Amino acid sequence: MILLSTVCNFLFGKRGVQSHHFSQFCGYCMLCFFSCLSFAQSDTSEYEGVTVIGKHAKIDEHNSYNRQEIQALAPADLGILLKRVSGATIADYGGIGSMKTISVRGLGSTHTGVLLNGFPQANPQNGQTDLSNFQLENTESVAVSIAPLQKIKVPVSSLMQGNMIALETFQQTFANRPFMVRASTTIGSFGQREAYAGFKLGNQRQFLSSSAQFRSYDGDFHYTLPHDNLNKERVRSNNNLTSYNFSIGCGKKWRTGKNIRHRVRMTSQVKHIQRSLPGAVILYNSPTNEQLTTQQKQLGGDYSIFSKRFRLRAFANLNQQQLRYFDPDYLNNQGFIDNQYDNKNLQGGFHGKWTWDKLHLHFGSDIALHHLNSSRNLGVPQRSTSISMIGASKKLSHLSVNATLFHHSINDQNAPLTHQSSYNRWNPQFTITTSEELLDNLQFTLWYKHASRAPTFNELYYSQIGNTTLIPEESQQMNFGYMWLFNQNSVNVAVKGNVFYNNVHNKIVALPTQNLFVWSIQNVGKVQTYGTDLSFELGVQISHDLRIELASSVTHQSVTDRSKRSSPSYGDQIANTPRWTQSNDLQIKWKQWTLTSSSLYIGERYALNENNVTNQLDAYLVFDANINYAWKMKKSRVLNVQVGVKNLANRSYYHINYFVMPGRNYFIKLAYEL
Repeated sequence: MILLSTVCNFLFGKRGVQSHHFSQFCGYCMLCFFSCLSFAQSDTSEYEGVTVIGKHAKIDEHNSYNRQEIQALAPADLGILLKRVSGATIADYGGIGSMKTISVRGLGSTHTGVLLNGFPQANPQNGQTDLSNFQLENTESVAVSIAPLQKIKVPVSSLMQGNMIALETFQQTFANRPFMVRASTTIGSFGQREAYAGFKLGNQRQFLSSSAQFRSYDGDFHYTLPHDNLNKERVRSNNNLTSYNFSIGCGKKWRTGKNIRHRVRMTSQVKHIQRSLPGAVILYNSPTNEQLTTQQKQLGGDYSIFSKRFRLRAFANLNQQQLRYFDPDYLNNQGFIDNQYDNKNLQGGFHGKWTWDKLHLHFGSDIALHHLNSSRNLGVPQRSTSISMIGASKKLSHLSVNATLFHHSINDQNAPLTHQSSYNRWNPQFTITTSEELLDNLQFTLWYKHASRAPTFNELYYSQIGNTTLIPEESQQMNFGYMWLFNQNSVNVAVKGNVFYNNVHNKIVALPTQNLFVWSIQNVGKVQTYGTDLSFELGVQISHDLRIELASSVTHQSVTDRSKRSSPSYGDQIANTPRWTQSNDLQIKWKQWTLTSSSLYIGERYALNENNVTNQLDAYLVFDANINYAWKMKKSRVLNVQVGVKNLANRSYYHINYFVMPGRNYFIKLAYEL
């Protein structure tokens, strides 16, 4: 009864508040052929239901980062880390504390789902996840998947999405020792202050964990506008952020009989974010005073069962997000705007697998209920979503083949506004991958995905934003990929690449107008994407104490409007999407020291869909560097001291037009682990 009461209160409680020269690109490609980071090791844990094809690491994860790699790169948040992902474009609205969303291969951010410990994070209110809200102090791994998947630990709804980002945290992994502690504190330029503390009790069969996190940022950095003839230095105002995050978790594993294993986990999280909205920087404009407050509560649990032939995971997730937008200077009769939104989501489902010889059958279904209340006259939008799937994979003598069919059903209702609609789509996926019997160290993969997504509540109903005439997006993705591995003595080499083609019909594009809350939403019609990415990785163990790792990746993508030939933007690159991106990382590890340097190049792009000189945004190249010392003490205690500098060259730039980025800034971090 207590649980039922909690669920009811959660769901129905009170409303809360281009181009660069070809020679330059060739230089980047040459650098790409002499670079590498570290190699992700395949997880062979049968308990978690991971599939490995012989000696090959299956090309499931487009990019992945383990805890050591994340610590070395020292990103301020998930959005900054994912700027290194091949084919990904991170819309960054101002550095630390600012909103960040991701677009992969021209697909909008609503096509990318985020999983936190196997629980979906996105919701239909805005259809996307702000990546700046994910701090990485407690993160064990981050994986970006583009290819079709058939992993038991992934919900069916996430398997159908265009792309997926999966995070695993310290709180939801089983313990290696009876008592584990992690704590860190960071201070940096522009009032950056962060603190994290977490502990875990248990072992490989059970755990109890808790964590708390605090972040504060003033954001009053100096900047100059790239096209300001006065060359006047200004200070960014109304750019502060304060956030709190508390979580607890528990889990248990047990056996019944000889070959049947069970696992159950519970997690809960409370997050509060108070953020100022500085708005676009335009010459002679007055500072803005808008505020955005977000409160999020989440409660989730899952149960998994594993046997020799059968595996199944079932989950349930409750999520409530309260958002308040306040503008004290808005010119209306009241003299201000105070908008409040309360979005509640209940989601659950299961994903099962049955194995017979070399044939694997997958099946599952997710159901989600979404409800939105607001202080505005927007009605009471409600949505029910159902996604079901059935698929099969078969390992042949030289190939592995899998095919999946999804049924996607969405029903929207907003009675006060007399808006009602429903969508039903069949979305197929297939993958063909070579095995080690055909090519020992070389692997090829060919895959196809079809996905659809309905307009979000923001896009449909929000004042100054909403457009109820929007129709659903349909996307088709095709990819040919390859991976070559070389391991001999102290040298490790990996070459990975993809050639891809995407076709999006009725693409919905959101462009900021006044600030981060007021947008213009439109159906572009048809968008065509084609491109290629290439990464080269190298690791050399020079001596027992010295290792060098390099990594580089380069992406070219043409993401163009193909709606109407009579349109002035026909054939032009979609707004804020660069044709060329490239990243480099270097690590030198000597004894307990690690020196890390990295660079990120973002090519020219356009502020609007019409590609003319007026809308053109300059390319930029940013360098970061940091050094870390790990002091290993008795009883497995480790104290890490890390000092770093971001934007080493003090470059003045912005990714989104007029949303300036910070110049050179510094940080120092202390981290303790037991």
